[in-house]
Amino acid sequence: MKKVYKCCICHKKLDYKPIRLVKQLNDGKETYNAYHNQANYDFCIRCYKTFDNWINKHKEVINNE
Repeated sequence: MKKVYKCCICHKKLDYKPIRLVKQLNDGKETYNAYHNQANYDFCIRCYKTFDNWINKHKEVINNE
């Protein structure tokens, strides 16, 4: 059975493996495995480009301050 992926923004079913963003939280310990996955967010290429442009736009603002 083939796994079905859907974009978390536009909810389009994808016929390819998506770009995945993983949310990780620190458990407060200073160990090697201190971060643990909390959620996976799958993006289609179009939505990821929008997200990536937004990140780059805000990165430039921070660097210019």
